[in-house]
Amino acid sequence: MCCCRLQSCCCCALREGSLAVGIIDLILSAIGIGLQVWSIVSTGSGVINPYVFGNIGVYGISIVFSIILIFGALKNNACSCLAWVIWSSICLALDIALLVWICVGTFVLVGLTAGSGLGAVIAIGLIPVYITIAILVVLVIFLIYGIMVVNSFRQELNEAAAGYPASYPMQAV
Repeated sequence: MCCCRLQSCCCCALREGSLAVGIIDLILSAIGIGLQVWSIVSTGSGVINPYVFGNIGVYGISIVFSIILIFGALKNNACSCLAWVIWSSICLALDIALLVWICVGTFVLVGLTAGSGLGAVIAIGLIPVYITIAILVVLVIFLIYGIMVVNSFRQELNEAAAGYPASYPMQAV
């Protein structure tokens, strides 16, 4: 089995933790759609960046998988939990790739302008990028922990259905 198995989610059971992860993911995805729609509405020029529609699609799919996770946790359905784990793992890989891409681009830009007088101006202008990096790091940490919680709950359901005694879970951290 997996070596990263949790016994609980913070101070609650894995089922409640999975529900909390699903609800938080649902709320964050709804906020993401709202921000993307707001960016479309707020641009009065009529020129819309096409990646915004891709983001809306990804957030929409995330909402669907969050609802599947919530109902799966309520009904003790391991397959529904697995679907969310797979989708969230894909999103985690994409978030990490985006984080690396932003960091490399930022550090290259700062490195190229370090010797010129524009270095300080560009470094100050990159404050929104630094905030974006911090937000992405928090989201990546949340996704990793959420995947661990939901996958531990899924394993618990599978073992209960098979009649096996509980395996050797990792101590709660």
